[in-house]
Amino acid sequence: MKKYYTLTALIAFISLSTGFSQGTFSNINANIFQASCTAGCHNSTTLAGNLDLSGTDAQVYANIVGVTSTNTQAQTLNLKRISAGYPERSFLLRKVKNTLDSTLQLSFLGADATHNFLTKPQAELIRQWILFGAPDTGIVVNEQLLTDYYTNGMGLASLPSPPTPSDEGLQGFQMRVGPIFLAPGEEKEFFKKYETGLSAAVEIYKTKANIATQSHHLILLNTDTSYASTFPQGLQLLTGLPDAFSIHFNSQQVATWQFSREETLPAGTAYKWKAGAVLFENYHIVNYSTDSILAAEAYINVYSHPAGTGAQTMFSELFMYGEPNNPFLLNIPNTGQPVTKSFKVDSADLSPYYNHPAGLTFNFWILQAHTHKLATAFNMYLRNPDGSKGQRVYDGNYNTEYTALQGYYDFSHPPVEHFPSFLPVNMDNGLLFEATWVNNTSTDVGFGLTTHDEMFIGYVQFTVTLPSGIDSKNATESVLHVYPNPASDVLNISFDEKGKSMPVMLEIDDLLGNRIYALEDKTAENMLYRKQLWLKELKLSTGLYLLKVTKGDYSYTKKLLID
Repeated sequence: MKKYYTLTALIAFISLSTGFSQGTFSNINANIFQASCTAGCHNSTTLAGNLDLSGTDAQVYANIVGVTSTNTQAQTLNLKRISAGYPERSFLLRKVKNTLDSTLQLSFLGADATHNFLTKPQAELIRQWILFGAPDTGIVVNEQLLTDYYTNGMGLASLPSPPTPSDEGLQGFQMRVGPIFLAPGEEKEFFKKYETGLSAAVEIYKTKANIATQSHHLILLNTDTSYASTFPQGLQLLTGLPDAFSIHFNSQQVATWQFSREETLPAGTAYKWKAGAVLFENYHIVNYSTDSILAAEAYINVYSHPAGTGAQTMFSELFMYGEPNNPFLLNIPNTGQPVTKSFKVDSADLSPYYNHPAGLTFNFWILQAHTHKLATAFNMYLRNPDGSKGQRVYDGNYNTEYTALQGYYDFSHPPVEHFPSFLPVNMDNGLLFEATWVNNTSTDVGFGLTTHDEMFIGYVQFTVTLPSGIDSKNATESVLHVYPNPASDVLNISFDEKGKSMPVMLEIDDLLGNRIYALEDKTAENMLYRKQLWLKELKLSTGLYLLKVTKGDYSYTKKLLID
Protein backbone atom coordinates (compact mmCIF):
# COMPACT_ATOMS: atom_id res chain seq x y z
CA MET A 1 0.00 0.00 0.00
CA LYS A 2 1.22 3.50 -0.80
CA LYS A 3 2.91 5.29 2.08
CA TYR A 4 1.44 8.64 3.14
CA TYR A 5 3.17 11.42 5.02
CA THR A 6 2.02 14.26 7.20
CA LEU A 7 1.49 17.56 5.45
CA THR A 8 3.98 19.52 7.54
CA ALA A 9 6.78 17.24 6.34
CA LEU A 10 5.94 17.90 2.71
CA ILE A 11 5.26 21.62 2.36
CA ALA A 12 8.22 23.90 1.68
CA PHE A 13 8.74 27.34 0.26
CA ILE A 14 10.81 27.74 -2.89
CA SER A 15 14.48 28.28 -1.93
CA LEU A 16 13.62 28.08 1.78
CA SER A 17 16.63 27.84 4.07
CA THR A 18 17.35 28.22 7.77
CA GLY A 19 18.15 31.54 9.38
CA PHE A 20 17.89 34.98 7.81
CA SER A 21 19.46 35.11 4.37
CA GLN A 22 18.90 36.70 1.00
CA GLY A 23 15.22 36.33 0.14
CA THR A 24 11.94 38.18 -0.22
CA PHE A 25 11.87 39.55 3.31
CA SER A 26 15.53 40.59 3.19
CA ASN A 27 14.81 42.49 -0.02
CA ILE A 28 11.78 44.18 1.51
CA ASN A 29 13.74 45.21 4.57
CA ALA A 30 16.77 46.51 2.66
CA ASN A 31 15.09 48.10 -0.35
CA ILE A 32 11.86 49.38 1.20
CA PHE A 33 11.97 49.64 4.99
CA GLN A 34 15.60 50.73 5.38
CA ALA A 35 15.71 52.75 2.17
CA SER A 36 12.38 54.56 2.50
CA CYS A 37 10.91 54.25 6.00
CA THR A 38 13.60 54.75 8.64
CA ALA A 39 14.94 58.22 7.75
CA GLY A 40 13.15 60.67 10.04
CA CYS A 41 10.14 58.39 10.72
CA HIS A 42 10.30 54.78 11.83
CA ASN A 43 13.57 54.54 13.73
CA SER A 44 14.59 54.10 17.35
CA THR A 45 14.68 57.85 17.89
CA THR A 46 11.54 59.04 16.11
CA LEU A 47 9.29 55.97 16.48
CA ALA A 48 6.46 57.32 14.34
CA GLY A 49 3.40 55.26 15.16
CA ASN A 50 5.50 53.51 17.86
CA LEU A 51 7.06 51.49 15.02
CA ASP A 52 10.81 50.97 14.70
CA LEU A 53 11.80 49.63 11.27
CA SER A 54 15.53 50.16 11.71
CA GLY A 55 17.90 47.29 12.43
CA THR A 56 18.73 43.85 11.18
CA ASP A 57 16.35 41.53 9.39
CA ALA A 58 15.75 39.63 12.63
CA GLN A 59 15.05 42.81 14.62
CA VAL A 60 12.62 44.26 12.06
CA TYR A 61 10.86 40.92 11.61
CA ALA A 62 10.31 40.63 15.36
CA ASN A 63 8.86 44.16 15.44
CA ILE A 64 6.19 43.58 12.81
CA VAL A 65 5.16 39.95 12.21
CA GLY A 66 2.35 38.85 14.51
CA VAL A 67 2.63 42.07 16.53
CA THR A 68 -0.58 43.88 17.48
CA SER A 69 -0.82 47.38 16.07
CA THR A 70 -0.68 50.24 18.56
CA ASN A 71 -3.37 52.08 16.61
CA THR A 72 -6.54 51.69 18.70
CA GLN A 73 -8.87 51.64 15.69
CA ALA A 74 -6.72 49.01 14.02
CA GLN A 75 -6.94 46.96 17.23
CA THR A 76 -10.73 47.20 17.05
CA LEU A 77 -10.56 45.69 13.57
CA ASN A 78 -8.16 42.97 14.82
CA LEU A 79 -5.37 44.21 12.54
CA LYS A 80 -1.81 43.23 13.34
CA ARG A 81 1.17 45.07 11.90
CA ILE A 82 1.73 42.01 9.72
CA SER A 83 -0.71 39.09 9.96
CA ALA A 84 1.02 36.19 8.25
CA GLY A 85 -1.15 34.88 5.42
CA TYR A 86 -3.71 37.69 5.67
CA PRO A 87 -2.90 40.86 3.69
CA GLU A 88 -6.32 42.28 4.53
CA ARG A 89 -5.57 41.93 8.27
CA SER A 90 -2.13 43.60 8.04
CA PHE A 91 -2.15 47.25 9.13
CA LEU A 92 1.32 47.97 7.71
CA LEU A 93 0.32 46.85 4.22
CA ARG A 94 -2.79 48.99 4.33
CA LYS A 95 -0.61 51.98 5.21
CA VAL A 96 1.65 51.48 2.15
CA LYS A 97 -0.81 49.96 -0.30
CA ASN A 98 -0.27 52.66 -2.97
CA THR A 99 -3.79 52.09 -4.34
CA LEU A 100 -3.18 48.42 -5.11
CA ASP A 101 -6.94 47.93 -4.84
CA SER A 102 -9.98 49.15 -2.94
CA THR A 103 -10.14 46.18 -0.57
CA LEU A 104 -7.15 47.51 1.39
CA GLN A 105 -8.63 50.92 2.19
CA LEU A 106 -8.57 52.23 5.75
CA SER A 107 -11.23 54.92 5.83
CA PHE A 108 -10.67 55.75 9.50
CA LEU A 109 -7.11 56.93 8.75
CA GLY A 110 -8.17 59.87 6.61
CA ALA A 111 -6.82 60.95 3.25
CA ASP A 112 -3.33 61.94 4.43
CA ALA A 113 -2.58 59.02 6.71
CA THR A 114 -1.60 56.39 4.15
CA HIS A 115 1.88 56.23 2.61
CA ASN A 116 1.64 56.19 -1.19
CA PHE A 117 5.29 56.88 -2.04
CA LEU A 118 6.08 53.25 -2.91
CA THR A 119 5.77 51.95 -6.44
CA LYS A 120 3.06 49.40 -7.14
CA PRO A 121 5.65 46.59 -7.60
CA GLN A 122 7.08 47.45 -4.16
CA ALA A 123 3.67 47.47 -2.48
CA GLU A 124 2.76 44.25 -4.27
CA LEU A 125 5.98 42.64 -3.10
CA ILE A 126 4.96 43.29 0.50
CA ARG A 127 1.48 41.87 -0.17
CA GLN A 128 2.90 38.74 -1.82
CA TRP A 129 5.26 38.17 1.09
CA ILE A 130 2.34 38.39 3.54
CA LEU A 131 0.09 36.24 1.33
CA PHE A 132 2.67 33.45 1.30
CA GLY A 133 2.85 33.43 5.09
CA ALA A 134 5.38 36.24 5.74
CA PRO A 135 8.36 33.84 5.98
CA ASP A 136 11.61 35.16 7.41
CA THR A 137 13.59 33.46 4.63
CA GLY A 138 13.08 32.20 1.11
CA ILE A 139 11.89 33.65 -2.17
CA VAL A 140 8.12 33.50 -2.42
CA VAL A 141 7.55 35.47 -5.62
CA ASN A 142 9.48 36.36 -8.77
CA GLU A 143 9.95 40.13 -8.41
CA GLN A 144 10.49 40.54 -12.16
CA LEU A 145 6.93 39.28 -12.72
CA LEU A 146 5.63 42.12 -10.54
CA THR A 147 7.66 44.71 -12.47
CA ASP A 148 6.58 43.32 -15.83
CA TYR A 149 2.94 43.18 -14.70
CA TYR A 150 2.66 46.70 -13.27
CA THR A 151 5.35 48.66 -15.11
CA ASN A 152 6.05 46.96 -18.43
CA GLY A 153 2.44 46.41 -19.54
CA MET A 154 2.64 42.63 -19.66
CA GLY A 155 -0.27 41.89 -17.33
CA LEU A 156 -3.66 40.38 -18.12
CA ALA A 157 -6.70 42.26 -16.80
CA SER A 158 -7.37 41.55 -13.13
CA LEU A 159 -10.65 40.35 -11.64
CA PRO A 160 -12.76 43.20 -10.16
CA SER A 161 -13.48 42.79 -6.46
CA PRO A 162 -17.18 41.95 -5.92
CA PRO A 163 -19.35 43.39 -3.11
CA THR A 164 -19.00 41.71 0.28
CA PRO A 165 -22.01 40.35 2.21
CA SER A 166 -21.71 43.47 4.41
CA ASP A 167 -21.90 45.68 1.30
CA GLU A 168 -25.15 43.90 0.46
CA GLY A 169 -26.52 44.46 3.95
CA LEU A 170 -26.25 40.77 4.87
CA GLN A 171 -24.43 38.73 7.51
CA GLY A 172 -21.32 36.86 6.48
CA PHE A 173 -17.82 37.54 5.22
CA GLN A 174 -15.68 37.55 2.10
CA MET A 175 -12.48 35.56 1.54
CA ARG A 176 -9.95 36.51 -1.09
CA VAL A 177 -7.35 34.19 -2.61
CA GLY A 178 -4.59 36.02 -4.43
CA PRO A 179 -3.50 37.73 -6.47
CA ILE A 180 -1.20 34.90 -7.49
CA PHE A 181 1.24 35.80 -10.28
CA LEU A 182 1.84 33.17 -12.96
CA ALA A 183 4.23 33.48 -15.90
CA PRO A 184 2.95 32.67 -19.42
CA GLY A 185 2.04 28.98 -19.71
CA GLU A 186 2.50 28.32 -15.98
CA GLU A 187 0.19 26.05 -13.96
CA LYS A 188 0.07 25.84 -10.17
CA GLU A 189 -2.20 24.67 -7.36
CA PHE A 190 -2.33 26.07 -3.84
CA PHE A 191 -3.96 25.53 -0.46
CA LYS A 192 -4.54 28.32 2.03
CA LYS A 193 -5.79 28.09 5.60
CA TYR A 194 -8.41 30.66 6.57
CA GLU A 195 -9.22 31.17 10.24
CA THR A 196 -12.75 32.56 10.40
CA GLY A 197 -12.57 33.81 14.00
CA LEU A 198 -16.29 33.03 14.38
CA SER A 199 -17.31 33.72 17.98
CA ALA A 200 -20.36 31.45 17.79
CA ALA A 201 -21.70 28.58 15.71
CA VAL A 202 -23.40 29.65 12.48
CA GLU A 203 -25.35 28.17 9.61
CA ILE A 204 -24.30 28.91 6.04
CA TYR A 205 -27.23 29.24 3.64
CA LYS A 206 -25.44 30.65 0.58
CA THR A 207 -22.00 30.81 -1.00
CA LYS A 208 -20.86 32.79 -4.03
CA ALA A 209 -17.56 32.55 -5.89
CA ASN A 210 -16.03 34.93 -8.41
CA ILE A 211 -12.95 33.35 -9.98
CA ALA A 212 -10.57 34.22 -12.80
CA THR A 213 -11.46 32.59 -16.10
CA GLN A 214 -8.10 30.79 -16.04
CA SER A 215 -9.14 28.96 -12.85
CA HIS A 216 -9.24 25.18 -13.14
CA HIS A 217 -11.05 24.81 -9.83
CA LEU A 218 -11.66 26.48 -6.48
CA ILE A 219 -12.67 24.27 -3.55
CA LEU A 220 -13.78 25.41 -0.09
CA LEU A 221 -13.37 22.95 2.77
CA ASN A 222 -14.22 23.05 6.47
CA THR A 223 -11.38 21.35 8.29
CA ASP A 224 -10.71 19.82 11.68
CA THR A 225 -9.28 22.55 13.93
CA SER A 226 -6.70 20.24 15.52
CA TYR A 227 -5.39 19.27 12.10
CA ALA A 228 -5.46 22.88 10.94
CA SER A 229 -3.16 23.87 13.79
CA THR A 230 -0.38 21.84 12.10
CA PHE A 231 -0.83 23.68 8.81
CA PRO A 232 1.30 26.80 8.13
CA GLN A 233 -0.26 30.19 7.49
CA GLY A 234 -0.37 31.61 3.99
CA LEU A 235 -0.49 30.21 0.49
CA GLN A 236 1.15 26.80 0.26
CA LEU A 237 2.17 25.38 -3.09
CA LEU A 238 0.72 21.91 -3.57
CA THR A 239 3.78 19.72 -4.01
CA GLY A 240 2.23 16.31 -4.62
CA LEU A 241 -0.56 13.84 -4.00
CA PRO A 242 0.16 12.95 -0.35
CA ASP A 243 -0.43 16.47 0.94
CA ALA A 244 -3.57 16.85 -1.22
CA PHE A 245 -4.99 13.61 0.20
CA SER A 246 -3.99 14.62 3.72
CA ILE A 247 -5.93 17.90 3.50
CA HIS A 248 -9.04 16.40 1.90
CA PHE A 249 -8.92 13.44 4.26
CA ASN A 250 -9.06 15.74 7.29
CA SER A 251 -11.67 18.16 5.91
CA GLN A 252 -15.30 18.35 4.90
CA GLN A 253 -16.23 19.61 1.44
CA VAL A 254 -18.33 22.78 1.35
CA ALA A 255 -18.48 23.76 -2.33
CA THR A 256 -16.53 23.36 -5.57
CA TRP A 257 -16.40 25.87 -8.41
CA GLN A 258 -14.94 25.59 -11.89
CA PHE A 259 -16.57 28.83 -12.97
CA SER A 260 -18.08 31.80 -11.12
CA ARG A 261 -21.50 31.10 -9.66
CA GLU A 262 -23.74 31.46 -6.63
CA GLU A 263 -25.18 28.60 -4.59
CA THR A 264 -28.23 29.35 -2.45
CA LEU A 265 -29.11 26.26 -0.47
CA PRO A 266 -32.70 24.97 -0.50
CA ALA A 267 -34.94 26.44 2.19
CA GLY A 268 -34.55 24.71 5.54
CA THR A 269 -31.01 23.45 4.86
CA ALA A 270 -27.60 24.83 5.78
CA TYR A 271 -23.94 24.00 6.27
CA LYS A 272 -23.38 24.02 10.02
CA TRP A 273 -20.10 25.47 11.24
CA LYS A 274 -18.79 25.56 14.78
CA ALA A 275 -17.39 28.61 16.55
CA GLY A 276 -13.80 29.21 15.49
CA ALA A 277 -14.25 27.22 12.27
CA VAL A 278 -11.13 26.92 10.12
CA LEU A 279 -11.42 26.63 6.34
CA PHE A 280 -9.16 25.61 3.48
CA GLU A 281 -9.20 27.30 0.10
CA ASN A 282 -7.87 25.03 -2.67
CA TYR A 283 -7.08 27.01 -5.84
CA HIS A 284 -5.81 25.48 -9.11
CA ILE A 285 -4.87 27.96 -11.85
CA VAL A 286 -3.54 27.72 -15.42
CA ASN A 287 -2.16 30.71 -17.33
CA TYR A 288 -3.16 29.86 -20.88
CA SER A 289 -1.49 32.99 -22.29
CA THR A 290 1.79 32.58 -24.16
CA ASP A 291 3.00 36.16 -23.65
CA SER A 292 1.21 37.77 -20.68
CA ILE A 293 1.38 37.50 -16.90
CA LEU A 294 -1.68 36.37 -14.96
CA ALA A 295 -2.55 37.78 -11.55
CA ALA A 296 -5.11 35.12 -10.62
CA GLU A 297 -7.67 35.93 -7.96
CA ALA A 298 -10.74 34.35 -6.43
CA TYR A 299 -13.34 35.76 -4.06
CA ILE A 300 -15.67 33.65 -1.93
CA ASN A 301 -18.68 35.22 -0.21
CA VAL A 302 -20.12 33.24 2.68
CA TYR A 303 -23.61 34.18 3.90
CA SER A 304 -24.67 33.12 7.38
CA HIS A 305 -27.41 33.24 9.95
CA PRO A 306 -27.40 32.15 13.62
CA ALA A 307 -27.28 28.47 14.47
CA GLY A 308 -30.66 26.80 14.81
CA THR A 309 -32.29 28.41 11.77
CA GLY A 310 -31.85 25.58 9.25
CA ALA A 311 -33.59 22.29 10.05
CA GLN A 312 -31.32 19.98 8.03
CA THR A 313 -27.57 19.78 7.54
CA MET A 314 -26.34 19.98 3.94
CA PHE A 315 -23.43 17.66 3.26
CA SER A 316 -20.86 17.81 0.45
CA GLU A 317 -18.56 15.02 -0.66
CA LEU A 318 -16.30 14.05 -3.51
CA PHE A 319 -16.17 10.46 -4.67
CA MET A 320 -13.15 9.31 -6.64
CA TYR A 321 -12.31 6.43 -8.93
CA GLY A 322 -10.12 4.14 -6.85
CA GLU A 323 -10.66 6.30 -3.74
CA PRO A 324 -7.67 8.02 -2.03
CA ASN A 325 -6.02 4.73 -1.04
CA ASN A 326 -5.65 3.63 -4.69
CA PRO A 327 -6.26 6.47 -7.21
CA PHE A 328 -3.53 5.13 -9.47
CA LEU A 329 -5.98 2.55 -10.76
CA LEU A 330 -6.94 5.27 -13.23
CA ASN A 331 -4.95 4.87 -16.44
CA ILE A 332 -5.88 6.03 -19.93
CA PRO A 333 -3.77 4.22 -22.59
CA ASN A 334 -2.60 6.18 -25.64
CA THR A 335 -4.53 4.12 -28.17
CA GLY A 336 -6.50 7.03 -29.64
CA GLN A 337 -9.68 5.00 -28.98
CA PRO A 338 -12.47 5.74 -26.47
CA VAL A 339 -11.84 4.27 -23.02
CA THR A 340 -14.80 4.11 -20.62
CA LYS A 341 -14.50 3.52 -16.88
CA SER A 342 -17.03 3.49 -14.05
CA PHE A 343 -17.30 3.18 -10.29
CA LYS A 344 -20.16 2.88 -7.82
CA VAL A 345 -21.00 4.64 -4.58
CA ASP A 346 -23.40 2.70 -2.34
CA SER A 347 -23.81 1.80 1.33
CA ALA A 348 -20.76 -0.45 1.30
CA ASP A 349 -18.59 2.37 -0.02
CA LEU A 350 -20.07 4.89 2.40
CA SER A 351 -19.46 2.89 5.58
CA PRO A 352 -16.14 4.64 6.34
CA TYR A 353 -17.85 8.05 6.00
CA TYR A 354 -21.33 7.59 7.52
CA ASN A 355 -22.58 5.21 10.17
CA HIS A 356 -25.99 4.16 9.03
CA PRO A 357 -28.58 1.38 8.97
CA ALA A 358 -29.96 -0.25 5.84
CA GLY A 359 -32.35 1.92 3.90
CA LEU A 360 -30.44 5.17 4.30
CA THR A 361 -31.52 7.78 1.73
CA PHE A 362 -29.35 10.56 0.34
CA ASN A 363 -31.39 13.45 -1.02
CA PHE A 364 -29.11 14.86 -3.72
CA TRP A 365 -29.26 18.60 -4.37
CA ILE A 366 -26.21 18.96 -6.66
CA LEU A 367 -24.35 16.59 -8.96
CA GLN A 368 -21.13 17.80 -10.57
CA ALA A 369 -18.35 16.21 -12.66
CA HIS A 370 -14.59 16.71 -12.57
CA THR A 371 -12.02 15.35 -15.03
CA HIS A 372 -9.12 16.73 -17.03
CA LYS A 373 -8.74 17.47 -20.72
CA LEU A 374 -8.76 13.95 -22.23
CA ALA A 375 -12.33 13.25 -21.08
CA THR A 376 -15.07 13.32 -23.71
CA ALA A 377 -18.10 12.25 -21.64
CA PHE A 378 -19.29 12.07 -18.02
CA ASN A 379 -22.58 10.56 -16.85
CA MET A 380 -24.14 9.49 -13.56
CA TYR A 381 -26.81 6.81 -13.17
CA LEU A 382 -29.01 5.33 -10.50
CA ARG A 383 -27.91 1.77 -9.71
CA ASN A 384 -30.46 -1.01 -9.87
CA PRO A 385 -30.71 -3.51 -6.96
CA ASP A 386 -28.69 -6.02 -9.00
CA GLY A 387 -25.90 -3.43 -9.53
CA SER A 388 -26.70 -2.72 -13.16
CA LYS A 389 -27.01 0.72 -14.72
CA GLY A 390 -30.38 2.38 -14.20
CA GLN A 391 -31.82 5.80 -15.02
CA ARG A 392 -29.33 8.49 -16.08
CA VAL A 393 -29.50 11.42 -13.65
CA TYR A 394 -26.55 13.49 -14.91
CA ASP A 395 -25.49 14.16 -18.50
CA GLY A 396 -22.11 15.86 -18.97
CA ASN A 397 -23.13 17.11 -22.42
CA TYR A 398 -25.27 19.84 -20.89
CA ASN A 399 -24.12 23.45 -20.52
CA THR A 400 -22.64 24.78 -17.30
CA GLU A 401 -25.94 25.60 -15.56
CA TYR A 402 -27.64 22.47 -16.88
CA THR A 403 -30.28 24.37 -18.83
CA ALA A 404 -29.58 23.17 -22.38
CA LEU A 405 -28.01 20.16 -24.08
CA GLN A 406 -24.92 21.54 -25.83
CA GLY A 407 -23.89 18.19 -27.31
CA TYR A 408 -20.34 17.91 -25.90
CA TYR A 409 -18.54 17.60 -22.58
CA ASP A 410 -16.47 20.63 -21.53
CA PHE A 411 -14.00 19.46 -18.88
CA SER A 412 -13.02 23.01 -17.88
CA HIS A 413 -16.64 24.10 -17.27
CA PRO A 414 -18.62 20.92 -16.58
CA PRO A 415 -22.34 21.21 -15.92
CA VAL A 416 -23.68 21.60 -12.40
CA GLU A 417 -27.06 19.92 -11.99
CA HIS A 418 -29.40 21.21 -9.27
CA PHE A 419 -32.43 19.27 -8.09
CA PRO A 420 -34.74 21.93 -6.55
CA SER A 421 -36.94 19.22 -5.04
CA PHE A 422 -33.99 16.87 -4.35
CA LEU A 423 -33.22 13.51 -5.94
CA PRO A 424 -33.83 10.81 -3.27
CA VAL A 425 -31.55 7.79 -3.68
CA ASN A 426 -31.63 4.65 -1.54
CA MET A 427 -27.95 4.20 -0.86
CA ASP A 428 -28.32 0.44 -0.57
CA ASN A 429 -28.32 0.76 -4.40
CA GLY A 430 -26.53 4.11 -4.75
CA LEU A 431 -25.11 5.80 -7.83
CA LEU A 432 -22.92 4.77 -10.75
CA PHE A 433 -20.35 7.24 -12.16
CA GLU A 434 -19.16 6.72 -15.75
CA ALA A 435 -16.67 8.67 -17.89
CA THR A 436 -15.00 8.26 -21.29
CA TRP A 437 -11.57 9.46 -22.45
CA VAL A 438 -9.67 9.54 -25.73
CA ASN A 439 -5.89 9.68 -25.40
CA ASN A 440 -4.10 10.84 -28.55
CA THR A 441 -0.90 11.81 -26.73
CA SER A 442 2.42 10.00 -26.98
CA THR A 443 2.14 8.30 -23.58
CA ASP A 444 -0.39 6.66 -21.29
CA VAL A 445 -1.96 9.15 -18.87
CA GLY A 446 -2.73 8.31 -15.25
CA PHE A 447 -4.09 10.02 -12.17
CA GLY A 448 -2.39 13.32 -11.27
CA LEU A 449 -2.79 16.91 -10.15
CA THR A 450 -2.10 18.85 -13.35
CA THR A 451 -4.33 19.20 -16.39
CA HIS A 452 -1.79 17.05 -18.28
CA ASP A 453 -2.75 14.19 -15.96
CA GLU A 454 -6.27 12.82 -15.45
CA MET A 455 -8.90 12.57 -12.72
CA PHE A 456 -12.28 10.90 -12.34
CA ILE A 457 -14.25 12.57 -9.54
CA GLY A 458 -17.90 13.27 -8.80
CA TYR A 459 -18.88 16.12 -6.48
CA VAL A 460 -22.24 15.76 -4.72
CA GLN A 461 -24.26 17.74 -2.18
CA PHE A 462 -27.12 16.17 -0.27
CA THR A 463 -29.17 15.85 2.91
CA VAL A 464 -29.69 12.60 4.79
CA THR A 465 -32.95 10.80 5.54
CA LEU A 466 -32.91 7.84 7.92
CA PRO A 467 -35.41 5.00 8.12
CA SER A 468 -38.28 5.66 10.51
CA GLY A 469 -37.35 5.44 14.19
CA ILE A 470 -33.59 5.85 13.76
CA ASP A 471 -31.94 8.76 15.56
CA SER A 472 -30.32 11.12 13.05
CA LYS A 473 -27.15 11.35 15.11
CA ASN A 474 -26.09 7.99 13.70
CA ALA A 475 -25.65 9.43 10.20
CA THR A 476 -24.99 13.13 10.43
CA GLU A 477 -22.54 15.25 12.34
CA SER A 478 -19.63 13.37 13.83
CA VAL A 479 -18.60 13.93 17.41
CA LEU A 480 -15.54 11.72 17.02
CA HIS A 481 -12.23 13.53 16.55
CA VAL A 482 -8.95 11.78 15.72
CA TYR A 483 -5.59 13.58 15.70
CA PRO A 484 -3.14 13.46 14.02
CA ASN A 485 -4.50 11.72 10.95
CA PRO A 486 -2.39 10.37 9.21
CA ALA A 487 -0.60 9.14 12.37
CA SER A 488 2.67 7.35 12.94
CA ASP A 489 3.35 7.45 16.68
CA VAL A 490 0.71 8.70 19.11
CA LEU A 491 -3.02 8.82 18.29
CA ASN A 492 -5.32 11.15 20.23
CA ILE A 493 -9.03 10.34 20.29
CA SER A 494 -11.79 12.59 21.61
CA PHE A 495 -15.47 11.70 21.74
CA ASP A 496 -17.88 14.54 22.51
CA GLU A 497 -21.12 12.58 22.88
CA LYS A 498 -22.40 13.39 26.37
CA GLY A 499 -25.06 11.32 28.08
CA LYS A 500 -25.56 9.02 30.99
CA SER A 501 -22.53 7.26 32.38
CA MET A 502 -21.79 4.08 30.43
CA PRO A 503 -18.78 2.27 28.96
CA VAL A 504 -17.22 3.32 25.66
CA MET A 505 -16.14 0.64 23.19
CA LEU A 506 -13.12 1.50 21.04
CA GLU A 507 -12.37 -0.69 17.98
CA ILE A 508 -9.94 -0.64 15.05
CA ASP A 509 -10.57 -2.78 11.96
CA ASP A 510 -8.66 -3.19 8.73
CA LEU A 511 -10.46 -2.75 5.40
CA LEU A 512 -11.13 -6.50 5.21
CA GLY A 513 -13.14 -6.32 8.41
CA ASN A 514 -10.52 -7.98 10.65
CA ARG A 515 -10.56 -6.70 14.23
CA ILE A 516 -7.07 -5.32 14.99
CA TYR A 517 -7.75 -3.72 18.36
CA ALA A 518 -10.64 -3.55 20.83
CA LEU A 519 -10.99 -1.88 24.20
CA GLU A 520 -14.02 -1.45 26.45
CA ASP A 521 -13.32 1.62 28.56
CA LYS A 522 -15.55 1.50 31.63
CA THR A 523 -14.17 4.77 32.99
CA ALA A 524 -16.15 6.95 30.55
CA GLU A 525 -18.54 9.25 32.39
CA ASN A 526 -21.02 11.98 31.48
CA MET A 527 -18.26 14.15 30.02
CA LEU A 528 -15.91 14.46 27.07
CA TYR A 529 -14.09 11.19 26.49
CA ARG A 530 -10.35 11.32 25.79
CA LYS A 531 -8.04 8.45 24.89
CA GLN A 532 -4.42 8.27 23.75
CA LEU A 533 -3.06 5.24 21.92
CA TRP A 534 0.59 4.45 21.27
CA LEU A 535 0.56 2.98 17.77
CA LYS A 536 3.92 1.26 18.06
CA GLU A 537 2.53 -0.82 20.91
CA LEU A 538 -0.43 -1.81 18.73
CA LYS A 539 2.01 -2.85 15.96
CA LEU A 540 -0.22 -1.51 13.19
CA SER A 541 1.22 -1.75 9.68
CA THR A 542 1.21 1.19 7.27
CA GLY A 543 -2.20 1.50 5.67
CA LEU A 544 -5.85 2.46 6.03
CA TYR A 545 -8.05 1.39 8.96
CA LEU A 546 -11.51 2.10 10.38
CA LEU A 547 -11.65 3.43 13.93
CA LYS A 548 -15.03 3.00 15.64
CA VAL A 549 -16.23 4.39 18.97
CA THR A 550 -19.52 3.20 20.47
CA LYS A 551 -21.39 4.55 23.49
CA GLY A 552 -24.82 3.13 24.14
CA ASP A 553 -26.95 3.40 21.00
CA TYR A 554 -24.56 5.77 19.25
CA SER A 555 -21.71 4.60 17.07
CA TYR A 556 -19.24 6.70 15.07
CA THR A 557 -16.54 5.66 12.62
CA LYS A 558 -13.62 7.48 11.00
CA LYS A 559 -10.95 6.45 8.56
CA LEU A 560 -7.51 6.22 10.13
CA LEU A 561 -4.34 6.41 8.07
CA ILE A 562 -1.15 4.92 9.56
CA ASP A 563 2.13 5.99 8.00
